[in-house]
Amino acid sequence: MDSAIHYRPANRADVDQLVSLMNEQYSRKKTAAYFEWQFFQSVLPTVLMIAEIDNKIIGMFGLQKKFLSNGACVGQLIDLLIAPKNRGQGIFGRLAEKTLSYCNDIQALAVFPNKNGKRACEKNLGMVTIAKIDNLKLTNLKINNHIKKENCSQNNSQLVKLLKDDKWRNWRYNLHPEYSYKKILLDNGSIMMTKIFSDPQTKIQYGDIVETNLMADKFDDFQKLLKLSLTNFLQNDISVITTWALPHTYLYDFFKNCGFTGNLQERYFCLKIIDQDYNDLSDINNWDLAQIDAEIY
Repeated sequence: MDSAIHYRPANRADVDQLVSLMNEQYSRKKTAAYFEWQFFQSVLPTVLMIAEIDNKIIGMFGLQKKFLSNGACVGQLIDLLIAPKNRGQGIFGRLAEKTLSYCNDIQALAVFPNKNGKRACEKNLGMVTIAKIDNLKLTNLKINNHIKKENCSQNNSQLVKLLKDDKWRNWRYNLHPEYSYKKILLDNGSIMMTKIFSDPQTKIQYGDIVETNLMADKFDDFQKLLKLSLTNFLQNDISVITTWALPHTYLYDFFKNCGFTGNLQERYFCLKIIDQDYNDLSDINNWDLAQIDAEIY
């Protein structure tokens, strides 16, 4: 059957089919504007490979090249999907092979999949799941003003992050076709980026803290930013806030000490090291990741 399958890079004429394929399988719907923005207007080197039979798209496999704070270049996989009736035919692996032929200068592959995507990446790409990333959640929008500073570590400067420059931030925040982000900014440059999200099934609205970047006194800046963010959420009748913070980071300490609790969710971080000089990336304790690093936020 593989001889009947055609593999090629997607183009703008494919957008309507991409929307249909995605929306047939997920409650979180995508629009044509999303695919235009993500794959044809991105400031990052991006490729989207598709599989089709008789001009009907049955699979997609996206990759964006991103740089890390340690100098490595990673290929972050996004929007990986095979039509249910075409699974188990080797299409996912072939799409990956075709996509990676465009990217021969990356040191690692990374992806933030759900459970099904995790299994596919482990089985077909040889990726390793190095972490399950759970939300931190705040349901009582009050701040503990008696947090003990000494309980919060602030020594995370050595952790690896996905780099974010002004050009990327403009594309990711200001030009996003689905979400409106709000920047909470202090005079010294510390920021907290937030958005309001409506669950497509329950219609409940949540507040997301998608990125926190602290410049000076991390502890004091964090408390100021969080207070400002909570005020904004309360003004919009938001009663639940979620965010990410890995347990070995100071942000995790900060959020937990402010009353955030764990909220299990189906999100993972999978990795495949290509350049063995970067084997240290296979340890999640060497990473600092935020919600905004995953494309769904």
